[in-house]
Amino acid sequence: MARPSSRDRILDALVEVLLEGGAGSVTLDAVCARAGVSKGGLLYHFGSKADLFDGLTERLAADIRRQIAEAPADTAAMVRWFLRMSTTDLDGDEREAAIWRALLAGIRAEGEEGTGTVIPALLAEWAEPLRGLDPVLAEEIRLVADGLALNGLVGGPPPDPAVIDALVEALATRAAADG
Repeated sequence: MARPSSRDRILDALVEVLLEGGAGSVTLDAVCARAGVSKGGLLYHFGSKADLFDGLTERLAADIRRQIAEAPADTAAMVRWFLRMSTTDLDGDEREAAIWRALLAGIRAEGEEGTGTVIPALLAEWAEPLRGLDPVLAEEIRLVADGLALNGLVGGPPPDPAVIDALVEALATRAAADG
């Protein structure tokens, strides 16, 4: 098995520092120590802490783009997939949710303008599978998904799974009837 590149090791280290201590614990020195690279090695790949957050955002964006490419073609199945993929508390991947929470906190703390534009563009890409639907229904589905995702990210009260299942089925049925 190939050893991860220095860039990947640095991003992996950033994730671990974020998860262990939150956005406030991210320093170039902490990431260097965790990655086992010199500060010069880190700066070769990432010129600043903001660049580190950009790199992690781009890595997560690549994962999202892979997921989008796997979206089902069937309208009802795609709506079910979209809503399920948009929830952080129903798919059981608490680590991914924690990474997103920490990344968003880090971006906010950095006040980095560049990264601040990556997230909205990524959200627009994420909604691309809904494009063929009636625009009002597509927006309703997107907003429900965004609300579920945000609720999971901020640790809101978990929704009743039966209610979510009914909501997902109702939206999938409407989309299938529309398309």
